[in-house]
Amino acid sequence: MSETHTARKHAKLAPSAAKRWINCAGSVRATDGLPDETSSAAAEGTAAHELCSHCLTTGDDPAAFLDMYVDIHAAEGKPRFVSLSEEPTGENAMRFFPVDDEMVDAVEMYVSFVRGLLAQEPDAEMEVEQRLDMTHLHPAIFGTGDATVFLPIEAHLHVPDFKYGKGIAVDADENPQLLLYAAGAARRYHNRKIAKLTAHIIQPRAPHRKGPIRSYDIDLLDLFEFEDMLAAAAAATDDPNAPFCAGSWCHDSFCKIEGTCPTNRVKRLADAGAEFGDVETEAKFPAIDTMTVEQRSAVLREADGLLSYVKAVQEAEHAKALAGNGLPDFKLVAKRAVRKWKDEKAAKNHLYDLGATNDDIMTEPKFRSPAQLEKLFPGKNATLRQAAMADLVVKQSSGLNLVPASDPRPAVKVDAASEFEVVE
Repeated sequence: MSETHTARKHAKLAPSAAKRWINCAGSVRATDGLPDETSSAAAEGTAAHELCSHCLTTGDDPAAFLDMYVDIHAAEGKPRFVSLSEEPTGENAMRFFPVDDEMVDAVEMYVSFVRGLLAQEPDAEMEVEQRLDMTHLHPAIFGTGDATVFLPIEAHLHVPDFKYGKGIAVDADENPQLLLYAAGAARRYHNRKIAKLTAHIIQPRAPHRKGPIRSYDIDLLDLFEFEDMLAAAAAATDDPNAPFCAGSWCHDSFCKIEGTCPTNRVKRLADAGAEFGDVETEAKFPAIDTMTVEQRSAVLREADGLLSYVKAVQEAEHAKALAGNGLPDFKLVAKRAVRKWKDEKAAKNHLYDLGATNDDIMTEPKFRSPAQLEKLFPGKNATLRQAAMADLVVKQSSGLNLVPASDPRPAVKVDAASEFEVVE
């Protein structure tokens, strides 16, 4: 079984971030050493990739794992696909991801495509999750391809790349990440006299005008030219004074300093038609009815980048506030508290004693919330019903929000164990 995605060493010049470091050499030095933070969407994508690699390696059908969970941190030799009696919460919610119908359908599309390539020739060769060597371009470039398929009769090398994300539809044509994987795959098969090289994007969940499967035939001479450009771009990142350049790659490549980068701030303010001087100056946005057609079009074209930038700033400042380094005119407040079961098993048994059935209390495979099941408890009104269920329920805040200091809600302080209490 292949090494898990989460256990792999990450390249300083990762192929997945190639668009960014090709265009913004300064970002490499600025982000070097910063912790790798993952989102729920990225972790879910890792889970889908694990299912892809497992099915290609074993021949299993993705549907065989429906309603199981992928353990993206499973140690070598431990089960990667498990059954859980309860939905994971807390830290486990970022470790175990359900194999639902959507994941099965997406993985099935990718696996069927790769198996279709293999079926074209009896002696077709496939490698799954293979480390690709790109160090001939720069020592900091390496990566793992989702799969490679070589058809010896046609001397045709295929490089399929699976994308589970649905936020950004990725083009296959002249895609730097794909071209890097192609360069690594071509080097791996250099003694096979490759006559044709094709890279593929399989992205089932992101609508694209060319459909969910996009292919790009790569001329080998063009690939050599790309390698020359790439080597020069990689070398430029070694310069301690490498310049910064903001663009779509800040968001598309998930730059770690997207929310704090002055160059990106200036770019986003300009995109929004704001008037500003120094980077520290407060931005002033024109009234919509005074904006030109060109300005309004520019704002809409850059909407994703603008929203991503704002979100990145919010996340960066939220993290600083949690670490005790928040802005003086902002504070952390508790999110609205919601009712949760203290013990789901005890709550279920109590409801059974009241005469409730599984159909009453379950939305398979989940146990319904206190708000959904309040009506099953005795009492003529909500107050009496809530009193009847009080011993089974606890009211908890699900986390903290960063808000201006003028917000009327009380501030909270956070201790080293990430617990919080209201500051009087």
